[in-house]
Amino acid sequence: MKRTLLSAIVPAFIALAPGTAWSTSRVDLETFDQAHAGIIQPGDELKLEHFRITAMNDSAAVIKPVEQPDDLASGLALGGAERAGPASVDIHFDKPLQSVAFTVVLPSGAPALASTATLYIDELERQSLTLQHGTTDNRLRLTMSVPEGQVFNRLALQLQRGAYIDGVEMHSPPVTDGTLIDFDEIPSGPLQGLIDKGHYIILANSSGLEITPSSDGETSGQVLSSTEAAGNDAFLMYRTVRNSLDLTVIPDPSAEPATIEFLGAPDFTMLHSIRVDPTSGPQRLSFTAPRGSSLQGVRWTGGKLRIDEVKLQSR
Repeated sequence: MKRTLLSAIVPAFIALAPGTAWSTSRVDLETFDQAHAGIIQPGDELKLEHFRITAMNDSAAVIKPVEQPDDLASGLALGGAERAGPASVDIHFDKPLQSVAFTVVLPSGAPALASTATLYIDELERQSLTLQHGTTDNRLRLTMSVPEGQVFNRLALQLQRGAYIDGVEMHSPPVTDGTLIDFDEIPSGPLQGLIDKGHYIILANSSGLEITPSSDGETSGQVLSSTEAAGNDAFLMYRTVRNSLDLTVIPDPSAEPATIEFLGAPDFTMLHSIRVDPTSGPQRLSFTAPRGSSLQGVRWTGGKLRIDEVKLQSR
């Protein structure tokens, strides 16, 4: 089966079901303290580590020192200009989030005013809140979230004069820490065509591929191998994408050299390849995709190998 045909059929399989794995959560924090104090004019954009800030409409925003530092707000903060009207600010996050927390402050002695905070995924509104500031309790730690399975990538703020925010805590959706291809799930014997195990797919592109019992101390259970010394061709593809992939390979000393290609998402183009010398012995191959790219599988071509512990994970 040629790669052009692979590109045509794989997206349909990948869309069928999510992968299964172990869950972890990631939390990022932006305090504005690494930014430079100053005004963000309407239409201008300020890029920080985890998001971009845009001042909307005809109102300017400002990065300014906190007047009364405490455990909720200190250093620099994001708000509206002191002598201007309400500030309309859009925060565009670098990745989809499930929840966000931030401190909202109105200076002491200011009249009771209302600000608003709205979560969006692209242009679709997810949640909107009105924030009522009192004259005595002028600091609020606010958490906004969406139901499990939903995400947002923008926070739109309408901040009344003098109001500001600090300590933006961003919670990414739980991500799987690793998805393992387990050859023990597959009956022993020859492999032919497409083997779909739900969270991964094996595509046997050549004859001689087989699932066999492990016969060494480097692997356990069953392994993917071949009866052929050369001309092997197999794809191992996941329904999830991550940035790192590892696998154990044991070459046959009497076979030809083999190649392991690390395949990127979503079109399974090769991001990196490793030549496996037949006399190199057991080894753990690993590749982490460069920033902005992700991995979704590997391809084995050439000489005979025994392959086990193929794991896609986040690093």
